[in-house]
Amino acid sequence: MPTSKNYLLDVNCWLAAAAQRHCHHSRAKGWLDATSGPFVFCRITQMAFLRLVTNPKIMGADVLTAQRAWEVYRKFQ
Repeated sequence: MPTSKNYLLDVNCWLAAAAQRHCHHSRAKGWLDATSGPFVFCRITQMAFLRLVTNPKIMGADVLTAQRAWEVYRKFQ
């Protein structure tokens, strides 16, 4: 029986981990750093993450270009 777990995180956790000024950034980043993944995206969380981090009304000063959003996404993988 396999002992490893895959963690399918909600998009809000990914957003908090990606944006240093997010009010839950340190908590999300700390949990990701302390937990052995793998952490996975499904197509829905991938699309939501990319859509939200490129939206200036959501991200404010932390908004990302589409290219940078893909780079951050790939780092999370």
